[in-house]
Amino acid sequence: MTSSIHALTAFGLVWVCTATSLAQSADSRVLDAVRGAPAVTLASAEREAAIARAQQITVGEYETNLETGFARRHVDTDGDSVEWQVGLSRRFRWPQKRLLDYEMARTSVALADARYASAWHQAALEWASLWVRWKQARDLQAILARRVEDTRSRRDLERERIAQGRGRLIDLDRVERDLALLNGQLGAAEQETELARLALESNYPGTAETDLVSSSRPDDCAVDMENWQSVAAALERAPSLRVARLSLERAELARVRANYDQRADPQVGLQVFSERDGRETGLGISLSMPISGGLRRARVHESGADRDIRMAELDAVEAATRQLALEHSARLLRIDFQLDQARTAVDAASQVLDRLATGQALQAVTQLEVLEARDSLWEAREAEARIEASHLGARLELGIRLGCILQVE
Repeated sequence: MTSSIHALTAFGLVWVCTATSLAQSADSRVLDAVRGAPAVTLASAEREAAIARAQQITVGEYETNLETGFARRHVDTDGDSVEWQVGLSRRFRWPQKRLLDYEMARTSVALADARYASAWHQAALEWASLWVRWKQARDLQAILARRVEDTRSRRDLERERIAQGRGRLIDLDRVERDLALLNGQLGAAEQETELARLALESNYPGTAETDLVSSSRPDDCAVDMENWQSVAAALERAPSLRVARLSLERAELARVRANYDQRADPQVGLQVFSERDGRETGLGISLSMPISGGLRRARVHESGADRDIRMAELDAVEAATRQLALEHSARLLRIDFQLDQARTAVDAASQVLDRLATGQALQAVTQLEVLEARDSLWEAREAEARIEASHLGARLELGIRLGCILQVE
């Protein structure tokens, strides 16, 4: 099958895949894993339950009651007679209450959808964090493996120099020491990589792959990263904000509904009866109204307090969103700068090592200086790998929060 190279840039991220089908397959594995997360599964079930509750609210809790009775009456002067009665009764909601119930049902379903989206986002963010941790551990392990191999080659070279009478035992001892330390670090790095992989696979099975590609929509993610207000405006679509706003909306509806509920719903009844073997019949209509008391007033106070709680929660979430926008903007700027500096440091360390190697060939540089330069280069590469992981994690997190990566289904 002919494959083509596709590159898609979003927030400075370049996603590369060898074929469209491969990208879709990789992305679907992540989506399947996020969909199967316990929190997302729970939110999905709660959404179905909210839909069922909304249907109940729309229909109403009042049902038509059927009452029947049969009796045989005995009168000394008239003898026995048969009597019966049939009655229907039903409680009715006032029209204002019915409209409010419809609004509460609609809001409850919307709130369940928002909570599902919030659970999805949290699971996607957790996946991104675990995947970036695993990727960083793999990269650091690969660098250490190359460093161990390089040190082993230098040890073999020092042994040859000593055998030829051109080397010093102290230089070989230094390399042996470095090799032993690096082997220990490599073992720890391998363990960290395996632990990171296990954490990723246990929570999101099938996603410990290096070719995973997350879908992006640059048109929806065109955000000025240097302007926190632009980021904050984009984060207005965040599920956590929608959950807080819908919770307040439902609490306000419940408060108004509790006020209306102080006027109890009437119950209307219809009775048909027959007495004295049908010689006496009748048709009756009844109306009953519960007398409201302290219980309904207490519910009004409770609903008002709940509305105030939701309002405070919304204020807190809005403040947290503004803070998050500031932190993301500052973090991305800082990490971009750090990444540039790390890459510059790698280039500089590599250039220093090349020059010292040339000087050593001319016997103008000591072996110790070359060893220190080698260590500096490897340390710069490790620092670069860590910053690259942080850079990728920050971009992934913001892309998920803005809804352009791993979009909610």
